Amino acid sequence: MNNNNYKSLLNEYEKFSNSINNIFKTTNDDNSKLLIKNNIKTRNNKINFSDVLLYKFLYTFKNNTKQHITSLLNYNNNLSIDRTTYHKKDLIMSTTFYKNLFYKVAHFYNDNFKIKNQINLIAVDGTYNNTNIHNIKGNLETSLNMGFYNINECIPIDITFCNQENKNKEILQLKKYIINKNFKHLNNIVLVLDRAYYSFDLINFLDAHNFNYVIRIKNNCTLIKNKDLIKNKIDKHNNIRIITYKDSINLIKKNKEGNNVNLNQIIECNIITNLDKSKYNDEEIKKIYL
Repeated sequence: MNNNNYKSLLNEYEKFSNSINNIFKTTNDDNSKLLIKNNIKTRNNKINFSDVLLYKFLYTFKNNTKQHITSLLNYNNNLSIDRTTYHKKDLIMSTTFYKNLFYKVAHFYNDNFKIKNQINLIAVDGTYNNTNIHNIKGNLETSLNMGFYNINECIPIDITFCNQENKNKEILQLKKYIINKNFKHLNNIVLVLDRAYYSFDLINFLDAHNFNYVIRIKNNCTLIKNKDLIKNKIDKHNNIRIITYKDSINLIKKNKEGNNVNLNQIIECNIITNLDKSKYNDEEIKKIYL
């Protein structure tokens, strides 16, 4: 590497380093403002929210214990505090702060390291948990949560709590998420959805909002059985196509003796997508869904 290349690389490193550091420099002020906004008072002590964030980041490294990190930070900062101090300070850190921090880092990554025009594969699905918000004796309340996962980066990007009244309303909650522009930090999104999300209404909605999608279709739906419906649908949306293929799945069932037996079964899979045919052939669509 010649001297000019070295200087260029050094300048590039310094630029990125300064940019990422600027994101975290305001950590303490950002969280303090959010707490003041919500009328939450904090005690003045020897550590601030930036220290807590560093503590949590260090804990993500394998074999790092909380006690080891506390000792390290005490040594580096000439302090003598217990690890529970970090824990108590962390308890009052706003979740909105973490969400805003995530978006800042995501924007930085997308602007500087993401391959131009690369698609973002976003898997969406609902999950349920017992919440008992109303705490009525003998009444089990189950609430819907919506999870959003970036397949490319292998990271969850959001989870929303939708309350018990939205049970079995995953499609409605996805539409609300889109209407509220909660995907604004991502470009070139392709939603990857299972059979529970297949409906003409959602497909028309996604087309109207310029979202690309890969959705599994239920094998017994009218779109598969009625070829005229397929033709009419594709005539209205030139890019829409249905891909049918065979897939092998493993099942575990019990035999007469009550023992588990592994069975291999061939099933038919149907996928609908509006991705450009010239850019994504059928095999690539299958890989996206799998």
